[in-house]
Amino acid sequence: MGKIVLKAAHDSLLGCCFLCVLWLSLVPAAVGAKTGGNEILAIGTATVKDGNLAQAKESAISDALTKGVENYLLHRLGSEGVSDNFNRIIYDILPRAKVKVENFNILLEDQTGEEFNVFIKLRVNEKVIDEKLREAGVVVTKGSPIEAVYLDITLKNLSSYKQFRVFRDFLIRDVSGVKSVRQTRVRKDAISIAVEFEGNRNSFVERVLNHDNLPFLVKLEPGEEEEILFRIDNFQ
Repeated sequence: MGKIVLKAAHDSLLGCCFLCVLWLSLVPAAVGAKTGGNEILAIGTATVKDGNLAQAKESAISDALTKGVENYLLHRLGSEGVSDNFNRIIYDILPRAKVKVENFNILLEDQTGEEFNVFIKLRVNEKVIDEKLREAGVVVTKGSPIEAVYLDITLKNLSSYKQFRVFRDFLIRDVSGVKSVRQTRVRKDAISIAVEFEGNRNSFVERVLNHDNLPFLVKLEPGEEEEILFRIDNFQ
């Protein structure tokens, strides 16, 4: 009798877990799998062959990364953009999806029978994808930034000009949407710059503060009018 009760409880628990995984897989699809900026949620699945869990996990991760890049492209290009460039995308963009991903974290993993699933959060490398889209001749018609804006940005509490150069290079090299950076004013411990950016002010601030390659700790402080004021806390 006890074994029957335990088995029923075990089956019920498995059912709940399955529903949770199913819900998690549907939610990202319903919202385009976007969590903000260039971060995406995705679920990958693979078959466990000959009991090799490690290989199954790697295959599931690869599947999730490919789906993540697919979701990003759908959001970026729109249905018409994907349809117009379908062959280029599946042959030139999606293969080796991992190199187009900046980083990822495994949020959940599960094995049920011979099926292995992973639920991951990934950040795509938009600059790499932009380059691959150009190389493949993909015309971006939807989801791309509408126009470039010029943002007035001030770096405060600089200890040396080197810090400014490091931050300037970070913006140009790592922050997607940045087209140019021009120095406009120098003060005792601060330098102001004009940044040409494809997007809006909030998008720029979010990409800078949440970027994994941010070279040193900065805090956003109130600036004059539309000025973006970053105060440096620590140079690494």
